[in-house]
Amino acid sequence: MISAMRNLALLDLQQRFKAYDIVGISEFRRKFGAELAPMLVEDAGKVQRAYVLQEVPDKPGLVKMWPEELMREKASACHSNSSEKRQ
Repeated sequence: MISAMRNLALLDLQQRFKAYDIVGISEFRRKFGAELAPMLVEDAGKVQRAYVLQEVPDKPGLVKMWPEELMREKASACHSNSSEKRQ
């Protein structure tokens, strides 16, 4: 089922970008990275909480996760930085 969903997503991207010769997500990322980013990441202005992952140093393959509330200033800074990178 995941394979079928992946194929549908690739077909959708081919249609959106009129890129019928591209058959892999890696090539879409390379050619259309800036256009794909807004589809993959929610606008930072709408995000109130982020989940932080951190590797546990003495336990390979293990990470700890915790939620962190985002202040309006942090969200605005993230949004303006991502906009600058796209330009």
